[in-house]
Amino acid sequence: MKRSVLKMSAMLLVASVVASGACGKEAKKPTGKTVANDPNKLICRKYPVTGSLVATTKVCHTRAEWSHLSDQARRDTEQLQDPKNGTVSQ
Repeated sequence: MKRSVLKMSAMLLVASVVASGACGKEAKKPTGKTVANDPNKLICRKYPVTGSLVATTKVCHTRAEWSHLSDQARRDTEQLQDPKNGTVSQ
């Protein structure tokens, strides 16, 4: 039980970092036309590797995929925090 809670906590932590984009930067990909919110624009974000001061992991998705990942992380977090699911101990 404790292992599953720890695994879920770790997944939520990673999902929240991905969703927040606080550590990420957008990669500039040259295109012929400039569209403000193009859902197909490729965005790369770098995340620090735990236990290293310099190593990073680069993750690339389209703007639409980042939006989907953010929405999914938010829904998962809300579901875990919902007392009706019985997963939150009081």
